[in-house]
Amino acid sequence: MVEVQEGGKNTLANLIALCPTCHALYTRGIITKDAIYTYKSVLVSLNAAFDREGIDNLLFLGITSPRQDLIISGDGVLRFAPLIAAGYAQYRQLVNNADTLVTYIVTLTGKGTSLIDAWRSGNRSDLAEVIGTATREGLLDYLRAQRDTAAPLAKWIAGGLTGTEYQDARAMGDEWAKPIFQRLLAYDQELARTFNDDGCERYTSTRPGEYLERRLEQLDKVIQELEQSSPGLALHACTRA
Repeated sequence: MVEVQEGGKNTLANLIALCPTCHALYTRGIITKDAIYTYKSVLVSLNAAFDREGIDNLLFLGITSPRQDLIISGDGVLRFAPLIAAGYAQYRQLVNNADTLVTYIVTLTGKGTSLIDAWRSGNRSDLAEVIGTATREGLLDYLRAQRDTAAPLAKWIAGGLTGTEYQDARAMGDEWAKPIFQRLLAYDQELARTFNDDGCERYTSTRPGEYLERRLEQLDKVIQELEQSSPGLALHACTRA
């Protein structure tokens, strides 16, 4: 996922299988890094939590749920038990003919629908919303995604701003930073302070983009602290709980 020429290593956390066409599209930047990280996260999470049948059932529900026409017996419901226990699917009794013929309907939950949507769209932030950032691994994945999201804005600012563009960039930086601070605050107050800490210096506002640059530097510090607190961290799977 991180090219060898960019310092990437041949470790499992940095590898994903792509066909030659997709590999070429990724190299050209048509398939984004954000999408690749999303695909990797989904594959690792689902493969660790479910078997192949469970993943196929999840995708199958993505087809049948909008129509709500998957009507099955009780033993059929059990085939979806792992997805139901994980909160990705739900069931309800449809017909009970004096306990002789009992049928059920199985559909995706909102969480299951969001997971499939994030998988198909390749949106890493959406995936973080579904899988969650309550764990260190989930939080790290979210923070790295936000760092990648801010990169184009930082590049634009580095190119020089004129007129009202400075205020536009400041507003966009605020919109980007606030949810990150709130998530960090919910996870750990010290990490939130690190991200929000400007030291004794005040912004001089003499150089466009100073605010976002400082926030990106602080975000890198937070990511490094999290990485150092968990040596050998890779993309881990979500649990059924």
